[in-house]
Amino acid sequence: EVKKEAVYGSFDFVDENHPDVFAYIKTNEKKLIVISNFRASDTDFKLDYKLKNIYLHNYPDLLLKRRKLHLRPFECLLAEVE
Repeated sequence: EVKKEAVYGSFDFVDENHPDVFAYIKTNEKKLIVISNFRASDTDFKLDYKLKNIYLHNYPDLLLKRRKLHLRPFECLLAEVE
């Protein structure tokens, strides 16, 4: 159950200058990250957090290699991070 963490707590942008990705951290009892590619093309996103649990994801797999997340068109995820 992450409903409380997703709604309440502090909100901090992650790489707010990325031209294709909207990403932020929500911190309450858990620390959650939301990462969304709003483009119809692939893009890469540097992930400086270790993913702990993935709660929502609109693709069947996650393309993560050496802290670089390869996002496909309109890929979004909600995950807990350490």
